[in-house]
Amino acid sequence: MRRLFVVTTLSLLVLVPAACGSSGSTDLAKTISDAPAKTAAAGSAKLEATVVQTKTSSAPSTTARGSATTTSTVPSAPTKITGAVDFKTGRGRFDVAAASLGLPAGSGPLEAILVGQVYYLKGLAGLSLPGKPWIKIDLTKLANGGGVGAQLQSLDPNSYLVQLRGLSGAVHQAGKETVRGEKTTHYTFTVDLDKAAQLAPANRKSAIEAAAKTVANKSIPTEVWLDVKGRVRRFKQSVVLTSGVTSGTTNLTLEYFDFGTKVDATAPSAGETADFTQLLGGSAGG
Repeated sequence: MRRLFVVTTLSLLVLVPAACGSSGSTDLAKTISDAPAKTAAAGSAKLEATVVQTKTSSAPSTTARGSATTTSTVPSAPTKITGAVDFKTGRGRFDVAAASLGLPAGSGPLEAILVGQVYYLKGLAGLSLPGKPWIKIDLTKLANGGGVGAQLQSLDPNSYLVQLRGLSGAVHQAGKETVRGEKTTHYTFTVDLDKAAQLAPANRKSAIEAAAKTVANKSIPTEVWLDVKGRVRRFKQSVVLTSGVTSGTTNLTLEYFDFGTKVDATAPSAGETADFTQLLGGSAGG
């Protein structure tokens, strides 16, 4: 299920330290809730994400004393994702090194282009068709899908900013730090995904709902580092995934920088693209 692993890695684009600042107040909560709009007001930004997955598997075993359950924990190598996103148009372009994902032989660097709610992926060996190196997946047609469809919907990097609307409980100021040469204030708090989905704008609601379907802890420990303009410079989360006998933790660190950068996210031509939406349970139609 390596394709599923790729999807999971991209979508979860960290542990909360003990608070060393003031307790959550109305002012601090407003600072966090205002951050998505202030970040989006910059227009665009480059981004870099690091994802580390730790998988825990349980399996029955037989010993001299009878039946038992064997549990193993396997951390993965960090996965690096780089690119740029246009907050206003919802477009983005991202690259992932194939080696860090353990993709099948023949896979090149994975490229992803986001145009609104449509994803184009290139570099997945065994998925592309002759003469069509890109595969297309329309997230709006997967709104009611589960499994891979739900995880694909949560790929939208803008959804992480929208998640901040789901702020729950106290906000703690954890100190002053420098991120990529910029002075920032570090905050810790909890995000309630159900609340975030309720408060999300219509074009982001399905992505947040999809994220909620892929995690066991809908109340997620979250950290952000805001610059002097109130923009998100760093975002960290730790989520627990559960699937049958396999569970694990995914730690995401996402950084925004070079605000106002030009974003080259033009959709590939129809002649280069194979539509895989229906294969993933999506609806037919244009």
